Amino acid sequence: AECAIELICVRGVLTSLGYEVKGPVEVGTDNTGAYNLCHRFGAAQHSRHIDRKLYKMRELRGAGIVTVKYVPTDDNTADLFTKVLTRQPFEKHRRRVMNLTDK
Repeated sequence: AECAIELICVRGVLTSLGYEVKGPVEVGTDNTGAYNLCHRFGAAQHSRHIDRKLYKMRELRGAGIVTVKYVPTDDNTADLFTKVLTRQPFEKHRRRVMNLTDK
C-alpha cells in the first residue's frame, strides 16, 4: 500500500511536469497472502493490524488507480535490494538491474 501511494505521488509530479502517464499504477508482490487479501480472496484471522492499508489498496484497485500483480519469487528483482541472495539469483537480478546482456 505504501509503495502504491508513493507511486501515485510520483505520477502526480510527472503529470504536473507535463508528462502523460497512461493506465493504472502497477504494483507487484511476491507475497501470496498480501495478494490474496488485496483481491478479496479471503481474510486471515491475524490480519487486523494491516486492515487500514488493506482497505486502502482495495479502494485504489476498485477505482482503477492501481493494479496488483503476483510476481514469483524467482522473478522478483527487488529481492536484490532487500535480501541476501545466493550467487545465481544475485547475478540474474544484477544483470537485469544493470541492463547487461548475457555473454
